[in-house]
Amino acid sequence: MTPFRNQFANFREKIMPTKLSQLHDDVNAVGEARPRLICGLGNPGAKYTGTRHNIGVSCLDELMVAYGSASDRKKSSESAFREIEINGNKILLAYPTSFYNETGFGLAKKIRKQGIKPSEIVVICDDIDLPAGEVRMRLTGGNGGNRGLKSIINVLGTQHIPRIRLGIGRPMGENGKPVYGSDEIANWVLSRPHSSDLNQLSSATSLMIAAIKISITEGNESAMNFLNSDT
Repeated sequence: MTPFRNQFANFREKIMPTKLSQLHDDVNAVGEARPRLICGLGNPGAKYTGTRHNIGVSCLDELMVAYGSASDRKKSSESAFREIEINGNKILLAYPTSFYNETGFGLAKKIRKQGIKPSEIVVICDDIDLPAGEVRMRLTGGNGGNRGLKSIINVLGTQHIPRIRLGIGRPMGENGKPVYGSDEIANWVLSRPHSSDLNQLSSATSLMIAAIKISITEGNESAMNFLNSDT
């Protein structure tokens, strides 16, 4: 008869199949990894189209225009996953099917079914603390106050998820100082950018597309160096 201690060890292996060494390898490989899925943060529904909080979704639309097939471009905007091809690499685009703060649940189900590692995801999201049009990439780290990213990190159980942040700027109060109130912030992110910001945001989207191509052909770290360089 198998001792109780060994029975427990066998049970633990069944419910926790991912070994620490495997997690460690994935963490170390995040810079060399190349994306298989790109998630654009946002809210589903036509009324949110073009809002600051949906800039991640707008970026997916631009990738679809640049690299998607005619049949995929014609798919309903309610389709959760669409496919593009960059330099012979097939990439899934993950559109939101749940509200911004609950993004992780639908995403986790898909990547586990496809066998995609967290390091093989790139999350595109808005960042209120970056000036409008500024673009930055990180390969790991906390959520920085972004609740959509927080949901993904919590559900996947790791912070080692590459993310591209596009600045939408923080609203300014009548006193000329930055606004931090929750109601004002909610109104800001759920509204559409001012016309004066559109050129900067368009340039940011072009940089994002270039970075995604670099990430797919050369790896995440090369894409991060490209986006975060001062040149």
